[in-house]
Amino acid sequence: MNLLFDTGLYIHAEFGRYTNEKHTQQWGNTTASFDILRIVRKPLHRDPVEQQERDNLFTIGRLLREKKINAYDYDELFFERCRSTSGKVVNALKGFEATTCEPALRRTKFRNSINFSEIASKGGKKDQRAGDDPSNFTQISFMKWLISLSETEVRMCLDQAKAIGLTEFESESFRQLGWFKIMCGRSGSPENYVDVFHLWTAERNGLDLLTLDRKIKRLRDRVRAEKSRPVRINARVLLPSDLLQEVGIQKPDPVPIEPNRFYSFGHFEDQPF
Repeated sequence: MNLLFDTGLYIHAEFGRYTNEKHTQQWGNTTASFDILRIVRKPLHRDPVEQQERDNLFTIGRLLREKKINAYDYDELFFERCRSTSGKVVNALKGFEATTCEPALRRTKFRNSINFSEIASKGGKKDQRAGDDPSNFTQISFMKWLISLSETEVRMCLDQAKAIGLTEFESESFRQLGWFKIMCGRSGSPENYVDVFHLWTAERNGLDLLTLDRKIKRLRDRVRAEKSRPVRINARVLLPSDLLQEVGIQKPDPVPIEPNRFYSFGHFEDQPF
């Protein structure tokens, strides 16, 4: 099974964090206090259903290492991970290498900057609240431009494909741009355009999308259920629990790190995560 792995999987696959455990030691009549650096589990999600989806990532990590499923990646997902602070502290997905696939369209052929933070930025409401200046190089800005293109402008891009550096794969994506436009129109907000672009990339590459985001799953299912069937969607959107059911796993692997417990650095050294 070939799956495009959404960014949230990588972020929430990290179950541990570093913290200090306070100790005291009696030296004669003196009590000394000192800290020891330990590993603890990150706080649980308030929704137990969502937490179970995250816990399922340990089973998915094992399936990846056993090569029973194949993970795919591409540049827009890489840019998203550059914005996160995830690491390798008890990481459920550690120990495998994703295969790179082609984006539906490579943004940097149309919008590029010497400022990497502009390229890595989503350009959504969160960035604006943080005080970031609007930029034409962000993910959302590029996707707004794509859906604004008229048929004449699309033909112009195709006519200049060689000058732009478009591959035949990308040229075909331009011919199918209506798919992306319709899905963005159904998504309700530019904040969702990036997720639609991930689904489009999965669709173009013949992959399914694995995600923790229920919004994009609901969008895909809703459009598929429309009587008019404005676009054909072959790519499935799967939550971790959907994937485990697909491969016949009824009992997920246990999470190897417990809440409210300190672990030493060496505790996980023989584990793949």
